[in-house]
Amino acid sequence: MMKGVSVIICCYNSSKRLGETLEHLSVQQINNNIAAEIIVVDNASTDNTAIIARQTWDAFGVNIPLHIINESKPGLSHAREAGINASSYSYVIFCDDDNWLEENYIATAFSIMESDSQIGASGGMGIAKTEIEAPAWFEECKRGYACGSALNYTGELTENNNWLVGAGLVIRKSAWITLKKAGFETLLTDRTGTSLSSGGDLELCMVLKLGGYKLWNDNRLIYQHFIPKERLTEEYFLRLTKGCSIANVTLDAYLYVLNGWNYNKSFLWLRIYLLNLRNYYYTNKKPVQEIWIKSRPISEKAYRKELFKQGKSFKKKVVSIDKLKQTLRIINNIK
Repeated sequence: MMKGVSVIICCYNSSKRLGETLEHLSVQQINNNIAAEIIVVDNASTDNTAIIARQTWDAFGVNIPLHIINESKPGLSHAREAGINASSYSYVIFCDDDNWLEENYIATAFSIMESDSQIGASGGMGIAKTEIEAPAWFEECKRGYACGSALNYTGELTENNNWLVGAGLVIRKSAWITLKKAGFETLLTDRTGTSLSSGGDLELCMVLKLGGYKLWNDNRLIYQHFIPKERLTEEYFLRLTKGCSIANVTLDAYLYVLNGWNYNKSFLWLRIYLLNLRNYYYTNKKPVQEIWIKSRPISEKAYRKELFKQGKSFKKKVVSIDKLKQTLRIINNIK
C-alpha cells in the first residue's frame, strides 16, 4: 500500500455545497513527499453533483488528482466504504461535502498517523460556520453538529464515553482492512438521503477500539463546518436528536462488549428498556437549555421504541460483536 492521503467526499445532491469544499482542498499545503488524491463518491444523487465536481476541480488546475465513483446503495456508511475501497493510499480522510479543511489539514493528518502505528483514527476541531447567526442554544448542542472537539487537548481517547466524529476523521487504511478481514459489516447506515439517521462514525470508532487501536484527538486538525439556516432550527435539532437516539441502541450493544458488561442475562433488552424508563422518570437533573427539555422525551421515546423493535435480536447483536472482538484480538495478537 502506497503512503499518502486519500480524501473522501461522500455526496448526495451536493452540487450547491461542493464548490467551497473543493476550493479549500485545492489550497492544501502539502510537501512533495506526501502523495494525495480526492475521491468524490456520488451516493445516488439526482442532481449534477458529479459534473459540478469535475468542472470545479479542473478549473483550479491543481496537480492532486480527483476521482469520481458511484455508490448506488444509499447511506453514508456505504458511501464511505466504497471510497475506502477505491482509495490508493495508506490514510483516508472523511471530508463531508460541507467541511472546509484548513490548509495544513492533509499534511498534519499524515504526520499524526505516521507518528504511531497504533493510531487507528484521529480527529480534531470543528468550527461552526453558520449561514445566519446561531441560536442561543447552539453552543450547548454544537457537538451534535460535528463542531468542537472530543478533547480540549491532544491525546488518546481512553474512556468509552467520548468519541471522534466522522467530519474530518482520519482513518488508517490497514486497520480498516483488518476490520474487514475479521468480518466487520456496519450495522448502521448513517445518513441516508435526507434522513437524519446517524452513528456510523461512532460505530467505526468503537470497532477500531475493539481491535486494540488508539483513537487520537489533535486540535491542530481544524475544519470549518458550514451549517445552512434550515439546520439551525429547533425542529431540525429535534429530528437530529431522534436519529441519534435510534442509533444509540446499536451503539449500546458495542458498549456492552467494550465495557465488559454482563450480557448473559435473560430478557436483556427488557431489562435495559425498564432501566431506561426508570431513569427517565426519576432523574431530576435540570437541563441547561430549554431545547433539552424538548429533546429529552423525544430521544428517550425513540430509544425505547427502537429497543422494543429489536427485542431479542439485541442480545444476538451483542454476542456477534463480542465474537468480532475476539477475532480482531487474535488477528492483532492481543491478549
